[in-house]
Amino acid sequence: MSPALTVLTLVLTAANPRIAVLPLEAGEGVSAPTARAVTEAVVAEVRKRPGTSLLTPDEVQSLLAVERQRAVLGCGDGACATQATSALGVDQLLAGSVAHLGQSWLVNLKLLDARNAGQVVQATRRLKDRGIDDVLDVLPAMVAELFGPQRADTVAAAPSAPAPTAEAAKASSGGEDTPFTPRPEKLTLLTDGSGHYVAVAPYGSTETPLFAGDAQRLYAQRVIGSSASGDTEFDYVFWDPRIRDGWQRSLSFKEKKYALQCGDKAVAYKAVPAPEAKKLLAKAQLLRPRWRRQVHALARDESGTYYLVDAPRETEGVPTPSADDGVVYRLFVGAKGKMRELALNDAVSDAAGTLLLTPEGSLQFSSDGAKATWKAGGAVTQLTPVPLDESAAAVAYGKQGPYRDDPLRTACDPHR
Repeated sequence: MSPALTVLTLVLTAANPRIAVLPLEAGEGVSAPTARAVTEAVVAEVRKRPGTSLLTPDEVQSLLAVERQRAVLGCGDGACATQATSALGVDQLLAGSVAHLGQSWLVNLKLLDARNAGQVVQATRRLKDRGIDDVLDVLPAMVAELFGPQRADTVAAAPSAPAPTAEAAKASSGGEDTPFTPRPEKLTLLTDGSGHYVAVAPYGSTETPLFAGDAQRLYAQRVIGSSASGDTEFDYVFWDPRIRDGWQRSLSFKEKKYALQCGDKAVAYKAVPAPEAKKLLAKAQLLRPRWRRQVHALARDESGTYYLVDAPRETEGVPTPSADDGVVYRLFVGAKGKMRELALNDAVSDAAGTLLLTPEGSLQFSSDGAKATWKAGGAVTQLTPVPLDESAAAVAYGKQGPYRDDPLRTACDPHR
């Protein structure tokens, strides 16, 4: 259970009962952030009932000491319900739990009614071989079982789910500087004469073949293709998602001349004299590839708001973060030029797809990437998935994407 036993209270108009919704207990296999997210979804369903209004958590928490809150959570009979609702100054108390045992989700909600001799009404679901999104989907029906169905004339049409407001959030970096060890023994140092350097290993060697940067730091490049003609010509194609075609992000050696191709621009590089190169390489830091993230999923709504999910990518010589580290997924939301990172309560990835839970709603992508939805306040917005090709790369790494101020440290960085 979350250590912060905050009580959320819903107060109806004078003609309606006052209701307190307690945080759902996090049972086995459920994290505290997930339980909080499910609690928020329950509150959203109760709030839809006519006349409801939400008091701040601090106002309600001040009514009960922590020990008393724990006792209230354990209520299961009429007498206890009467005492608990009296302590809170409400007529009804909604509590429950959510657990994940084996392949099943177990969800339990109970409504304790002090006005009706402490009557207890329960709604329970077991969802086998389902995901957390299915848990969220059954909550409206469960709440309806507790309170009874709403009259048709009181149910308003569900609006489109509002896009989250992430403008104030600041994106954390997708890159990291990690020393490259052991250092390659044979590197030829090249320069364009403007303070930019490329270090290249002999073609066919087993060492990392290509580094790029300045006199202080040289970053290993992700070489994704190469070719050679004897020992007189070679070509390396490296990763740079901002440039679509491989030949336009490459280093070549032909007719005893070096050239770095960056888009439509070909930049001449020359070998640094051996004595000077030896001194520069001795002082420079050699680092692993800086960029450690990749786009996992991307979608947008009809108003042009993008939802971008990224995840770690494997980097040789560097441990790949796992779910235990809590940094597997990140979510960026906004229009082009305004995309910012949105805080996550929890993230789930299984055979059904990827589900991200935020304080403002939930984002889900199907496992095949063909469907995407944003849910907030009981409303659902169907999103249009964007293929993970050059279109996604343009959104993510372009001048208006979330990574625009975070250098990739590729050989083409200074030549774009």
